[in-house]
Amino acid sequence: MPALSLALAPAAPLIWLSKFSRPPLTTYILDKIVKTLEIVVFLTLGLWLTKGFVISPRLIVLLLFANDFVTMSIATDRVLPASQPQRWRVGQLVGAAGVLAAVSLAFTLSLYGAARTEFGLNAGQMQTMVFLLLVFTTQANIYVLRNDGPMWAFAPGTLMAWASAIDVVLVSVLAVTGTLMTAVPLELVGALICAVAVFALLLDRIKSVVFWRFMFGGA
Repeated sequence: MPALSLALAPAAPLIWLSKFSRPPLTTYILDKIVKTLEIVVFLTLGLWLTKGFVISPRLIVLLLFANDFVTMSIATDRVLPASQPQRWRVGQLVGAAGVLAAVSLAFTLSLYGAARTEFGLNAGQMQTMVFLLLVFTTQANIYVLRNDGPMWAFAPGTLMAWASAIDVVLVSVLAVTGTLMTAVPLELVGALICAVAVFALLLDRIKSVVFWRFMFGGA
């Protein structure tokens, strides 16, 4: 037994560090699945239901930059050590992400439908609104998914927080000033931010149930 302990001694730091590797990696995987499912299905349904593009090709390119800018900052997020080394259960990860993507998609479609019928926006403004909505919901998803408990359990990493703030401010300024997209009122941008913030609180509660069912209860 002492000989075995000596043989495993060099691996001890790696085992200890493995406790820290799970949250950022899992956040990235979950966010990637949720974001892909939500955006692809939303754009497909939008094309099918409206017989037109709900977002322009230029805004899709901007959307990729805006979302990936924050997604890459996940690697710098603050983490808490898990109680034991983590294992990736791909089936549970995909199942949990699928449920959360469905919830996020329902919210996005509902808000789009309300904007289309109630806000009096023209076609260009609707595309700008879709762009903002997809950027803001991606932000919300990242903060909801970054830990297993409440999203306010501990503060995000400094670089990640700055990346989020810069992203939100930048896309909002572009939308209000009409740079690279049709301008929308500042009040609309503020309303979208508030709506997504409230949705994030709801999604955070749903996440607790989903994670327990797929990632803990099913273990």
